[in-house]
Amino acid sequence: MSFCMVLKRTLRFVFKIFGVYSIKKPLVMPDGACIVCPNHRSIFEVILIGILLPREVRFIAKAELFVFKPFGWLISILGAIPIKRNSVDKDAYKEAIKILENGEPLLIFPQGTRAKEVDINKGKNGPVALSAKTSAPILPIGMYGKYRFLRSRVIINPGELMSFDDLEPDSPSKDIRPKTQKLMQEIKLLCE
Repeated sequence: MSFCMVLKRTLRFVFKIFGVYSIKKPLVMPDGACIVCPNHRSIFEVILIGILLPREVRFIAKAELFVFKPFGWLISILGAIPIKRNSVDKDAYKEAIKILENGEPLLIFPQGTRAKEVDINKGKNGPVALSAKTSAPILPIGMYGKYRFLRSRVIINPGELMSFDDLEPDSPSKDIRPKTQKLMQEIKLLCE
């Protein structure tokens, strides 16, 4: 068993004892590639969703997190891929495609940053573009509740897998945008 899985199980047990989270329905991931897309309100969610997913998962993280070398090293070991925000990061996109083509799951916060509310018009196109390119389904997850230091109570509400097989692998942004809004709408509904 890998270091990551031991750490995940330990933290999952501790968080469960302290009632930090509850899961509305079983958190099931398909075998093979998939893109996990939760909303993003707090830095705490990054840890929580990472330990609750039943499989080891790679994830996209803003490049600024890698500046402090010890922290960058740690999140790299845990599977982080740096992405330059506010631009198209072709290296991160290629790495994400490689991960999905290898049948691994990838976690992406489609909002691209933390936000109190899910705005269907502020989702990034990356997850849907990757899904169209690799045929990997998207697992939307709503996360909501109380976020307080040592008194958090977060509800995890996984949705149904979404597929965007009707999109061509290199679809233009104008075709991807409505599908991104559909994904964000689903995440918003899962937060209610």
